[in-house]
Amino acid sequence: MKRATGILLIVAGVFIIPAGCARQPMGEFGGPMVLRRVLNTAELDYYWHVKVELFKRETLTELHLVDDRLYAMTSRNRLLSLDAPRGMWDWTAEVARPSQPMHAPRHADGVLLPRLKERLTGENQPASDVKHNVVMLNTLMDLVIYDRLSGKELAKIPLPSPSSTTGATDGKYFYFGSIRHWYHAMNISEGLIAWELPTNAYINAPLELFDGVVYVAGTDGIFYASQSGQSPGRLWNSSQPMSLAMHGPVTAGFHVDQRGAFVPCEDNSLYAYSRTTGEPLWEPFICQGPLRNQLQAGRDTLFLFATGDRFYAIDVATGQARWSLPDGRTVLGVGKRDKRSLVYVLDKDNNLMVVDEINGRVIKEVPLTGYDVFVANSNAPVIYAASKDGHIVCIRSVGAGRLTSADLTR
Repeated sequence: MKRATGILLIVAGVFIIPAGCARQPMGEFGGPMVLRRVLNTAELDYYWHVKVELFKRETLTELHLVDDRLYAMTSRNRLLSLDAPRGMWDWTAEVARPSQPMHAPRHADGVLLPRLKERLTGENQPASDVKHNVVMLNTLMDLVIYDRLSGKELAKIPLPSPSSTTGATDGKYFYFGSIRHWYHAMNISEGLIAWELPTNAYINAPLELFDGVVYVAGTDGIFYASQSGQSPGRLWNSSQPMSLAMHGPVTAGFHVDQRGAFVPCEDNSLYAYSRTTGEPLWEPFICQGPLRNQLQAGRDTLFLFATGDRFYAIDVATGQARWSLPDGRTVLGVGKRDKRSLVYVLDKDNNLMVVDEINGRVIKEVPLTGYDVFVANSNAPVIYAASKDGHIVCIRSVGAGRLTSADLTR
């Protein structure tokens, strides 16, 4: 299995250069990348740099941080897996034909693989009790499962209906929305649909699973909460009297955790629901433009960009605005400085703004020249960015020390 060349790793200020790799000055990667001295003015520095190998005319299109793995996706529908703390390229896989949509990866531990050979051919095959820690992705037509460490393809399960968005999993079932306007629960070990429920319109927003409940939002403007597992059961939806109706489609990623369910809607409003009852937690936060971008949730603050309007930071407990920035777009990381909580906000011109999380004061601004793809990250003290031609970098605060899995998963 090939490993990337040109890896340069900094741990606690020490340069580690693998044998056979030419040393590259950080910030001078053969392209118009931002220099280290420019990052240093914002008290940031490169932690590691990887140049991954791409085919001719292939480009890097997406980055996803899942637990302590960093996944890069390409225009050829290849998936590249990296150890996120160390910047080591572990494996790559051809997931689907370039013409097929490839949705974001999800992790699951202790997964029993499907016995598809027996089901499709009638051949007797003993059940396996071997459990695997996996990464899985749904394409338009299949659920594809890989061993998380080796990249070995463990299963490719045909979907009964083409999927429309990123699914969710608890390791036993895979939940996904389809172009039929339904959402489905597939038993992974059997490769069969356990149940399916209808909605009234297309499902664009990724499904979310939290504490045994599947959450789904569609372009019908209804937010659904359903019991996960073998037996389907709708718990509540936002059109019921005790809840709060939305007045537009939901097309962007929402967020669910122990504090509640937070849903951005194209009716210019952010809604907050009790995840167990569906009752509103606070009055909708109203913007001056539709919410079409993924909602980000930090420890104390919700972050969202309203199209044609501005970027908002909202107190998660009260639903009140902390501050807003006209040019802000996405939070790329968080940090601490002099006991202040910081957020690193990408603006519309690919500049990085160092912002006080509580009062919104912009402390410093530096360009992120040469980077095209970023990880949306509002919890971990790290920034991941990449260029379309395969340069991937990890940026951290100066003197931040060794990056560990715990920093990325806490």
